[in-house]
Amino acid sequence: MHKTFSLTDRFLFVLTSYLPFLIFLWVFQMLNGVVLCTTFIATLLFLFLQTTKLKKWVIPIYGALIMLLLLSLIINFRDTINAIYNQITSVYAHSSNYTFQVYEVTLSQQELPFLFSRVWIALYLMIMLLEYLFIIRWKRHFPAFAISFLLYFPTMLYSVKQPWLLTCLLLMDWFTLLFLSYIRRHSTRSWHYGKLFGYVLVCFSLIFGTLFILLPEKEYEVSSTSSHMRQKLLQTIEQFTYNLRYGSESIGEIDLGRAGNRSYTGAIQMELTYPKASRLYLKTYSGAIYDGHTWKSLAHKQYRQYPNIDWTTIRFWMNQAALPKDIHANSLMIKDMRANTQYAIVPYYLKHINQDMNIYYDSYAAWSNSTKDAVTYEIWDDEQKILHVPQGTSYKEYVDFIKEQYLQLPKDIKEKFNTVEDLQDNFHRFASTEEIIDYVKGYLYAHTRYTLYPGSPDLSKDFVSYFLWENQEGYCVHYASSAVLLLRYYGVPARYVDGYRVDSNAYDHEGHAQVKDSDAHAWVEIFDETYGWMPVEVTPAADNDSTIQKSEQPLTQTTPSEITPGLENKEEPKPIQQPMQHLMEENGTTTTSASSSLPSFLLPVLVVLILPLFIYAQASLRRKYRRKQLGSMKQRQKLLTLYGWLEDLFPYGAKIDQETLQLVEKARFSQHEITKEDVQQLQSQWQTQRAHVLTTLSWQKKLRLWIWDAL
Repeated sequence: MHKTFSLTDRFLFVLTSYLPFLIFLWVFQMLNGVVLCTTFIATLLFLFLQTTKLKKWVIPIYGALIMLLLLSLIINFRDTINAIYNQITSVYAHSSNYTFQVYEVTLSQQELPFLFSRVWIALYLMIMLLEYLFIIRWKRHFPAFAISFLLYFPTMLYSVKQPWLLTCLLLMDWFTLLFLSYIRRHSTRSWHYGKLFGYVLVCFSLIFGTLFILLPEKEYEVSSTSSHMRQKLLQTIEQFTYNLRYGSESIGEIDLGRAGNRSYTGAIQMELTYPKASRLYLKTYSGAIYDGHTWKSLAHKQYRQYPNIDWTTIRFWMNQAALPKDIHANSLMIKDMRANTQYAIVPYYLKHINQDMNIYYDSYAAWSNSTKDAVTYEIWDDEQKILHVPQGTSYKEYVDFIKEQYLQLPKDIKEKFNTVEDLQDNFHRFASTEEIIDYVKGYLYAHTRYTLYPGSPDLSKDFVSYFLWENQEGYCVHYASSAVLLLRYYGVPARYVDGYRVDSNAYDHEGHAQVKDSDAHAWVEIFDETYGWMPVEVTPAADNDSTIQKSEQPLTQTTPSEITPGLENKEEPKPIQQPMQHLMEENGTTTTSASSSLPSFLLPVLVVLILPLFIYAQASLRRKYRRKQLGSMKQRQKLLTLYGWLEDLFPYGAKIDQETLQLVEKARFSQHEITKEDVQQLQSQWQTQRAHVLTTLSWQKKLRLWIWDAL
């Protein structure tokens, strides 16, 4: 074991422990005098005690302090987690103009600083002990770098501004750690760490000193250099989370049970170019059958009941034949970046598309081949529509098909509508479809409230009934589902649609726009016998451009199965003057669904129970993986790998005999063949030394050997 505590080790230890911690608190505006002074004194005291006779007691003493601080947080564990999350995401919101869900904290504003102080002091002491073990005791520089990077990583997201001088010092520290880690494993040369660190320090000082002279400080914001990297990271997280949660999702179906609380990441779903720069509805899926909990497409057998319908002609009529050839068409180019592309993107008034699609009757389309290139559409100017009624048997039968399939209502919903006085007394007062639409929207707006946080649906009850007459809170999924049923009740053929809505203010001066997860949206389509299926907006916040609100969208929600409130969700943003001023609902607070919360004491207990299992599993998997890799190697590589394992036992007191050393030198420097017997000899030597070491080590060192080194 390394017992030296050189000046270089001390410097690396302090930088690696303190810099990422300081940057983290500075970025998220939680740095205060108590935390700064306490952690600084704790660091100096730790270094001093390492030079005294009490050094054996340093780790137990600091470990006990950490446990006391953590135990003091258990009572308010949920408040602690919620308060930290709210504080971090409020900084993200202030820096990026995104909004995030705000969780309830029962503590007062006066109690929060003391709570944060305990959390950050405990966190710093844990980081300090880990960095001491890795840098000083075990000389494991890569794990020291990994811990430092994990703490710094949250500050890289959402364009938050960095303290650039501290960041430069941290980069220098990381470079040193990684370089020391590399030369320890791959070089036989003896390096003097002090000289090496001095060399690295001089090089970085020259580099960053030059940058400081040539460029102003504002050039060192993360947003100016890593926006693309950050966006790719968000895309990766979104895709991973979507596949993890919804990998088994059935095509042609939308589960309304997933329409719970919503928040957003700002992940880009597509990039488009549209010189006209007007509002677009980009359809991905339409649902015909409502069963109380899901929207589904019509089955094949239901379409086959109408053999005289030429579906190719019908699609052509709805997209092209309704307009004369002399009407102007605009070019729309879309680069699809969604996590799930099982449904193709189809704009309204489509004239032509340069990509082959497989079309499921009149419901949805899918790409024939996966494409990473931008798709070009030509779409008609919808303002120039003229009357053009198609003729023929196919058209007439399609109209009959629409009236048969898209006016269906579940029996219990129809009975419920019949009992509501405001609904069943209005059958004879409407003179047009427009009046019906206006009445349905008025009814929804009068009896429900728009919010991104309606809580989870009650799966034991009908989704629309629960929304209209019990919870009465929801977003576009709730409004569109309810409006479809109400329109059908009044005899208007309608269906549920989801996709993305792009407003005119989303484009730059060249007609380019980025469609984000917050632009995902659900709306209604009604059937017009002249123009086909037409979009109808029924969500309160999206119905009027003057009330467009600030975007919010869930981490992984970008596809039809959980379409969320697109532009209608953009609640009027309240200015964030400081991170603790959160966006509030009408009652002054925003809370999560009570039905989904756990008792505050239960989560720490679960962590305590699960953590040992996780530690055991990762050690077992690592050992299994290493041995599997060993079995697939050639003899020379296998022998050198075994010697590397043997080297890992040296800090624990393992020794190597001269014969084994000669065998290793033969593998490294000689061209002689390495036999299976040579490998078996070294493997036997490793097993012998491992068994010997295990008999002499204390239980703490055995755990380190077994869990950390996986030997």
